[in-house]
Amino acid sequence: MKELREPFWERRLQQGLNALEKTDADLTAGRKGVDWKVALARYLRESSLVANAWMSARLEMGTAKSVSSRVSLHRQERATKDKQWKALRMLECV
Repeated sequence: MKELREPFWERRLQQGLNALEKTDADLTAGRKGVDWKVALARYLRESSLVANAWMSARLEMGTAKSVSSRVSLHRQERATKDKQWKALRMLECV
């Protein structure tokens, strides 16, 4: 199953990066909890059920538990004001 899921997750990640006008290099350069990474992690989780462990490694966001916590807080607090989240949600409308 892993061989089937990860290429799909990677495609979704690239779509999200494109929507945010970011690159793989930005994943390395950005802080672990920067807003756009959290919005991207939430998008990946909600649209593709991406595993937190995969996101923590691929998005360079620390531990799987911290990714889960940040995504949860994003759902509760910032979703309506977050420009990055709005851009990612537009991918679902296309």
